[in-house]
Amino acid sequence: MVSPDIDPVIQSCAIVCVDGKPAGTAVLVAPTKALTCAHVVAKCCSDNSSWPIRDGRVELRFPGCAKPVSASIDATMVGDDDLAVLAIDDAREDLPEPILLDPNRGAPAEVSLFGFPKADKTDDGVWRDFAVSRGTASGLVQLKWDDSLGSLFGQSGGAVIDKETDSLVGLLQEGSTTGAFDRYLPTHRIAKILPELSVPWCFAGSDTRAHIESRGRGRYGSQASGEFFRGRTKALARVKEWLCSIDDSDQVLVVTGKPGAGKSAVLSRIVLDDVLCGQGMRFVFHASQSSHALFCQTLARLVGVPATASGIVLTHAISERLAGRLLVLVDALDEASTPSDRHDLVNTLRGLAGLPGVRVVVATRSLSVDTFDSDGLVYRLGVMNAGSGNLVDLDREPYRDTQAVKQHAFAILTHEGIEQIRVATAAGKWYSAHTERAERVAEMIGRKASGNFLVASLEAASLIGRDEPIDPDDPEAENAIPATLEEVYDKCLDNLV
Repeated sequence: MVSPDIDPVIQSCAIVCVDGKPAGTAVLVAPTKALTCAHVVAKCCSDNSSWPIRDGRVELRFPGCAKPVSASIDATMVGDDDLAVLAIDDAREDLPEPILLDPNRGAPAEVSLFGFPKADKTDDGVWRDFAVSRGTASGLVQLKWDDSLGSLFGQSGGAVIDKETDSLVGLLQEGSTTGAFDRYLPTHRIAKILPELSVPWCFAGSDTRAHIESRGRGRYGSQASGEFFRGRTKALARVKEWLCSIDDSDQVLVVTGKPGAGKSAVLSRIVLDDVLCGQGMRFVFHASQSSHALFCQTLARLVGVPATASGIVLTHAISERLAGRLLVLVDALDEASTPSDRHDLVNTLRGLAGLPGVRVVVATRSLSVDTFDSDGLVYRLGVMNAGSGNLVDLDREPYRDTQAVKQHAFAILTHEGIEQIRVATAAGKWYSAHTERAERVAEMIGRKASGNFLVASLEAASLIGRDEPIDPDDPEAENAIPATLEEVYDKCLDNLV
């Protein structure tokens, strides 16, 4: 495994060896895909004048790997760009985590370049820091030399990193000591020509990527695999319609419901489905234990405006800078760090929703006695009553989906979507083997859960953890299934005693 003491950026960069000799730098951007410059691997190609070429092999030396990694040149000179895709033969366990290729990153004010100069006889690599100048006619971004030294021979293909966020913003492509310049290929351009390698959403907030993956797939507890999300088609369709609408709106679409209604799941599924092709910049913020300042600073970097913790300043800057579309999704607004953060997020989100080209969707509880009380978050986001056009209430028709709750429980009982699962308990094996009876048990769970996905998932998970299954033919079977979150928690605690 890679040492945790090595900087993650360094871990993901490799020395490209052609015929056993260092030729440049590559960056791992997917589990088995790395990027470098075409001119770095040109010697491997049978005919340098004919592009693209898909032959030739290289070795990649990652700092944390004991042995070199073999890779084939999957494509070179992608489009008109000096870019090569390297396909790694085997996803070895000692390979590092890739640097995600996020197309939403704008040009920062300052960057750090990492690569492996040929003059360095070690495999340590060298950092160089630059201020960003401006874009060039060909779409590259020019770096400003602050002294007499720029990039070094061998750093071509190296990672260009935003100094403030440590995110990948591009690959070094060319430089000149005579002209005293360096240029890098930005990630948004790489993503256009290699969309299969890009991450379409910019994530920010509390462990957002893992949160989206777990909630969007309907997983329960610490379950790391499986696809348990079911139904909620009307809610999903409404959110997608809102985001894809070409008509400007000055409103926020609010997704609400009781704890366990599936608010996070719906928003997360929107991100995972990613059907919003051609919709411009996309930003998702998990507000749980996160601040308004973090929201503003991260969104400012995405859009490419000066970093600020002020919602008013941010909104004004975006109004002047934004040329296309901006989609903003915020989950768990009610769980933001402080009441002040919640208050400021509400004001900023309403301000952003009023800008041309910006669409905002927020998932939250109201945190008031009644959903539409004037002191609650739902009302303050601009939803006046149950008939408001900017409301998706998962506890009310037409978005309440009790059938999906039953399907969700059945998927958990029978381990649908999980390959080669090891079911340790007798009950878990029984439900998987007797799907007709498992379906009847799931119907009982659905009736008792009354539309609540959290109640259903906790109870289904509890049932498969027992030594004995519930027999749906037993007249008392349904009475043993809890109907509320409090009952589920009490039952779980009783099982631990």
